[in-house]
Amino acid sequence: VYLARPGLASLVTLVEGADRTMRVIRRNVVFAIAYNLVGAGLAVTGHLTPLVAAILMPLSSVTVIVASWRSTTFRGDRP
Repeated sequence: VYLARPGLASLVTLVEGADRTMRVIRRNVVFAIAYNLVGAGLAVTGHLTPLVAAILMPLSSVTVIVASWRSTTFRGDRP
C-alpha cells in the first residue's frame, strides 16, 4: 500500500475503509444466502415456479450489486 500523505492518519483511514468494506461484503453474503434459502424452500415446496425462479435469480444479483455500489467504504478528500 502506498500512502501519499505523511503521518499515520492515512493508515487509519485505510484500516477504517477496509473494515467498512468487510461489513459490506458480509452483509451481501448474508443477504444472498438468506435469499437463496427462501427461494430454495419455496421451490422445494412447490410455491415457486421455474419461470418465477428464473426471473428472481438475476434480481438477487442486481440487488447485491446495487447495495454494494451504494455503500461508501472509502471516504476521500473529494466532495
